[in-house]
Amino acid sequence: MTASTEVPVGGSPETQAIIDACYQGNWSGIESLVAARREAAEQALDSFLGQADEQGEGFVKAHDKSLQMVESAFDKYQEALESVSKAARSQASDEAKKAATMLAVASFGIRSAVVAMEESYLSYGDSRFPIINLLTNLGERYRACKVPPESWKSTCNRYGSYYAGGVEEIDKSSEKDKPGVPERRATLVRLAELFQQLSALSTIDPRSKYDDLLFEVSGCLIEMSEAFETYHSHTFLTGETSSPRINLIIKVARGVIEKKYDNSVLRALTTDLSDELQGYLKELDRITKNPQESEILNDAIADMIDVMESIDDGLQSLVALANGEEVEQAELQEALDILIESGDVLTDVNQTVEKYNESQSKVTCPGCGAVHEAGMQTCTSCGSPLPQPLSTGPTSSIEMREGAGESYDEPVMTTVMQELFDKVEEFDRGRLDGDLFMDVLDNFEQRIDVAEQNLNQLHAPEMPEGLDVEQRAVSKEFITIAEDALSLLDIAVAECREGIVHLRHFATTDEKEAKQSGMQLYYDGIQKMWMVARAQKRVEAFRCASPRCRSGPLCQLDLVLAG
Repeated sequence: MTASTEVPVGGSPETQAIIDACYQGNWSGIESLVAARREAAEQALDSFLGQADEQGEGFVKAHDKSLQMVESAFDKYQEALESVSKAARSQASDEAKKAATMLAVASFGIRSAVVAMEESYLSYGDSRFPIINLLTNLGERYRACKVPPESWKSTCNRYGSYYAGGVEEIDKSSEKDKPGVPERRATLVRLAELFQQLSALSTIDPRSKYDDLLFEVSGCLIEMSEAFETYHSHTFLTGETSSPRINLIIKVARGVIEKKYDNSVLRALTTDLSDELQGYLKELDRITKNPQESEILNDAIADMIDVMESIDDGLQSLVALANGEEVEQAELQEALDILIESGDVLTDVNQTVEKYNESQSKVTCPGCGAVHEAGMQTCTSCGSPLPQPLSTGPTSSIEMREGAGESYDEPVMTTVMQELFDKVEEFDRGRLDGDLFMDVLDNFEQRIDVAEQNLNQLHAPEMPEGLDVEQRAVSKEFITIAEDALSLLDIAVAECREGIVHLRHFATTDEKEAKQSGMQLYYDGIQKMWMVARAQKRVEAFRCASPRCRSGPLCQLDLVLAG
């Protein structure tokens, strides 16, 4: 009894006809079928690329990788057609069947590449989440009968299966009881349910039904990101020191020692921090050549140099471990002990310098003892002249490296902003998965949303009644500062948001210009926020000294973006 041979299934009737001819040995008919299919494939590719070109250079650049995948899929299809043609000319039955299988695979490769291209194109929109944009745009086409029902249902089912798989992974994980993980699991369960409901929608269902489900999906995605942040913070950033970055390195190092984590993660963390420390030490060395007037500041600088050198010494053993070198257990433990001790010392030094910088920007009224920002001429409480500094030179200050300081006159790099930039570099170097990088960007965009909500509640103080001429002049100065601060904050939040948009574009296109512009926009926005902080304190001081100010303070903006 002869076993039946299963004939491969092609992606179109025309392709299937060629496959059937190969299995039937219809050599005379294959050549004409192949010739017609070659011409049709060439025309289809030219038409597809032509439509992309019509969208403009920006569109082509944005979807360059997807377009390349489509071209590659068509090339493989043409190669499979050539293999079929050769087998037909030699009438080699086995070779023809192999070529037919290649053709079937290649035909579905074209379909897969085109679908991926369409998803890339449809993933742009008003939502921060590409998946919401995809489902919104695809849903509109589905309701308008511009795409087959299978396209909508398969997309929803694919994402539903992905989230259901996430639930299974958590259930198998030893981390399932860690903070944030149960919440993440509950959100994944709900997402899987929502995608089942989306898949069941028909073309006659009202748009409101689609919108309601997608709105709930958006909420779940936010909750999932928050849950992940909780897990990440608890697992990696909290620990034996008050420095999140040192805690992260310590935990990853222990994971490498215990064979839980890959060496490349530790290598990236330790070498990056070591390089930064070397830069900071050079800057501090420059400062020590011109001693400051304050002994407190000089002592703090000396302590900072000592602790940074200690941290760098401890890092070298971990760098060696990350590079695969043999390191004694005792040496590794000593390195970890150094980091634990130095992390807390660095925090203490930061606080000392912060207090010094703050004290240098204050002046006390000799008449009533009220404290004011340096540079004011008259006390807002009693009207007495305020003492003026003998020198108008810049106040000595050191920029805080852990995000705790308030050095307003110099560029500020906070730990939160550094975290974002580190993630960008990790993604660029292939050390961070694309989906995880998108989660990072989602989290930062949520921070922007919170800041924007707080900003919408802010208002400048009104002019109090019953003031004399001098008091009105001082009041007007502060009100102007407040109004300018609010305008600057509007610009700052917009720049941060635009920066994230550029970084999303970089994540999907790998365009280096988008990476640089995104980081620069976000950086510029944060600098403006820290510029506002000084003005904000002046307004608050004015309010405290003027109880008749009816509108209350210029509310403290929660600098969730600036750390």
